[in-house]
Amino acid sequence: MWYGSEKKEQANVVYSCPMKCEGDKTYDKPGKCPKCGMALKEQKDDHSNHKH
Repeated sequence: MWYGSEKKEQANVVYSCPMKCEGDKTYDKPGKCPKCGMALKEQKDDHSNHKH
């Protein structure tokens, strides 16, 4: 039986440019920043800034 915990963990990891070339834009896969070419840095998306 699948409970979704593994999938949920993956959804909480996002990647962004360490130089913030595109502001707060994030990507769901690792790669390079399309503006400056630096490697995207992994960060946890904990949703702490969201207001519900």
